[in-house]
Amino acid sequence: MVLKVIPSGVNRKVFRRADHTEARHDLGLPHGATILFVTNGSPKKTWKNYRTLQPVLVEILKTGTKVLCLFLSDINPSEQIGNVKIRFIPCQ
Repeated sequence: MVLKVIPSGVNRKVFRRADHTEARHDLGLPHGATILFVTNGSPKKTWKNYRTLQPVLVEILKTGTKVLCLFLSDINPSEQIGNVKIRFIPCQ
């Protein structure tokens, strides 16, 4: 399995790092969990969607790591697969 990171293109002159503990608290995100954030703006994007990430989530399950996977998409309802909690957040 080959994993690739797609650069975010964040302008670091505008955006700065925040304290992770404080940010998780403010956003209601669990402490101690790995958080994956994925956008799925178009079902036509075959390389940036839930179906593409599913095999990776299965591999993560095998490690026992607690993971919260956030998808910016209104395609599916939230679900839990073992230690992986998956939330679909609708675009606003």
